[in-house]
Parts: sequence; structure tokens; C-alpha cells
Amino acid sequence: MLGLHFVKTGKISTDLGKVFTDLFDKRHASDYDDYITVGREDVEDLLPSATEFIERIKILISA
Repeated sequence: MLGLHFVKTGKISTDLGKVFTDLFDKRHASDYDDYITVGREDVEDLLPSATEFIERIKILISA
């Protein structure tokens, strides 16, 4: 639904849509897959993109 309502309408870039998908997939895997380990390095790699996504959502909410 994010892609349909926000990426396709141009409210969120395709790159940020991919960030959301990647974060969602990693979260889902960590909840439901066996033997998933997420380390500090993994989180530090994702943090800049996640922060950018959150900032864009804040802008959309305040508009």
C-alpha cells in the first residue's frame, strides 16, 4: 500500500520505497525465520536510510 499511495503518487521516492521494503523484510525475517542474527554493524548500515525515510514521513504528516 505504501507503493500504491505514496511511491506511485510521487510523495515518496522509489529509493525510499525500497528502503521501507528492505527494513520491513528484515524485520519480518527476524521475527519469523530461524537463526537470524542482526548485529550492530547491520543496524548501523541501515540507520541513515531509515532516518531519511522517517524524516520524509514527518514532512508528509505535517503537510
